[in-house]
This record gives sequence, C-alpha cells and structure tokens, in this order.
Amino acid sequence: MAGLWDVVRVGKIRLFHKLVMAMIERWRSETHTFHLPFGEVTLTLQDIQILFGLRVEGNAMTYRDLIHHSLDWAT
Repeated sequence: MAGLWDVVRVGKIRLFHKLVMAMIERWRSETHTFHLPFGEVTLTLQDIQILFGLRVEGNAMTYRDLIHHSLDWAT
C-alpha cells in the first residue's frame, strides 16, 4: 500500500505536555528553528522520516498540483 498508509501505521503518539510547551517557547518563526542552549535546531523531512519510520518517495506535491490536477489519494 502506498500514499499515506505509513502515517496511519504510526498510530497514536504519546505526547508529553511539558516537553511540547518547552519546545513551543523555544520556537522562532522568523528563522523556522528551535533556539536551544547549545544552538539553533531545525527539523527536516529526513528527521521526521527517521523518527517515525516513514517512507519518503515519489514526486513532490505543490499547491499548483492540488489546484490544477485531479489527484488520486488512494495511491
């Protein structure tokens, strides 16, 4: 199965409220990074892929693709 199946497969993720709040406080929207005591940190698509065990493959989708093309979300 392709598409978003890997996202569904991840299932419910247990969130730690205090950790999430601490990260929100350290987020800088101007630079799209977290400012931590040891420097700036950003999450990439590859980081998410590794953390959640997701497959990242295929063509990139843009806003134009969504507007001008009929997409089959089942594939």
